[in-house]
Amino acid sequence: MRRKSRVLLCFAVLWVLGIAYYFYSGTALSRKDEWGSSYSSSRGRSQHSDEKTHTIDALPPGKVRWQDFNQNLYVGATLVRPGQDPYARNKFNQVESDKLQMDRAVPDTRHDHCRSKQWRSDLPASSVVITFHNEARSALLRTVVSVLKKSPSHLVKEIILVDDYSDNPEDGALLGKIEKVRVLRNDRREGLMRSRVRGADAATAPVLTFLDSHCECNDHWLEPLLERVAEDKTRVVSPIIDVINMDNFQYVGASADLKGGFDWNLVFKWDYMTLEQRRARQGNPIAPIKTPMIAGGLFVMDKEYFERLGKYDMMMDVWGGENLEISFRVWQCDGSLEIIPCSRVGHVFRKQHPYTFPGGSGTVFARLNEPKRSAAVLSSILVQEKWHLHLCGCGSGPLNKVPDSVPVAVEGTPGNFRTDAVDFIIVPEGAAFPARPSNNWLFDARPA
Repeated sequence: MRRKSRVLLCFAVLWVLGIAYYFYSGTALSRKDEWGSSYSSSRGRSQHSDEKTHTIDALPPGKVRWQDFNQNLYVGATLVRPGQDPYARNKFNQVESDKLQMDRAVPDTRHDHCRSKQWRSDLPASSVVITFHNEARSALLRTVVSVLKKSPSHLVKEIILVDDYSDNPEDGALLGKIEKVRVLRNDRREGLMRSRVRGADAATAPVLTFLDSHCECNDHWLEPLLERVAEDKTRVVSPIIDVINMDNFQYVGASADLKGGFDWNLVFKWDYMTLEQRRARQGNPIAPIKTPMIAGGLFVMDKEYFERLGKYDMMMDVWGGENLEISFRVWQCDGSLEIIPCSRVGHVFRKQHPYTFPGGSGTVFARLNEPKRSAAVLSSILVQEKWHLHLCGCGSGPLNKVPDSVPVAVEGTPGNFRTDAVDFIIVPEGAAFPARPSNNWLFDARPA
């Protein structure tokens, strides 16, 4: 009996040991699985971290992708306070602007033919020059982000923001953290033309793209512009400029049947194409539109050609007249002006200037009248090979300067006037043509 008890006791001990081993093995395996899972997760996180670090390392120190820029912190510092006029600072509804996301979606307003068109793969890169003075942060940020978001990365070499002495230097300085953005700040108020020239001089890409500081680029806006310039460096091309409503910031597509022009006060305006011109375009509605004038805020041109034209008149202050001046320069130096229907960029059109005029608006507007005195009273005359234009020679220096800024214009150097680009020329009405051009004339014209 005692022997049987010992045998049963041994079996009981073995049974307990077996149970204990079973539970111990299961726990160990479970712990091993948990460790493996933890290790895999940790390794995955490490790999993700490595990838993120690699992405960040690909950017220069201190730079971030536009997707990682803190919009709320940047825009929130200048929000309109309750009771303040939302139009006071910028002459558009800043409250509505500040509500929008920096990468908001806008309707694709291009013609259907544009969406299936293939663009060249060897297009040159561009430096995008944006000048601003006390611009609403939300509008300026959307301009920058839309350029980066809606452009192939390899076609935007840099975005050069020229801060024309804004009240708050951080308006531009903070945006300098975004990839590809360079910020230049004037140490005094210089105005649009001199600020643009500074940005163009700093540009390192072969093509210049000028934009206003309250724009939103649409899908594939850049490729069609660059393609036209790549084919002919003397082309100066502009997108169709869509309308961003100044009150509610709704994006509205503009007509593709417009050309640039100006009135007798040398003020830029839009003119509808004639019925014949519209009919001629029905076969190819996305063909480039030849125009006598371009809107001065948004255009693309070859950098060397810009320099050959003499850049901008550095004696012009603040804002205004640059659209006519750059167009006149292109006329004089064998160039052409085009509006490209497959390129669309939205722009906030305002009814008032939001900025001040140093020295008083009267002084500035008096200077803006120099082109009027230069051209005298304007006449619109059809070109029929019976007029020659006697102009400053291209490349001989900036045109349309006041007497103490440049020598007398080069005599006997006619410009190569592109009669296929415009359908009129400007001549002084009833004026006696001088023996040679003087600094008081934008150009002179006389019978051939």
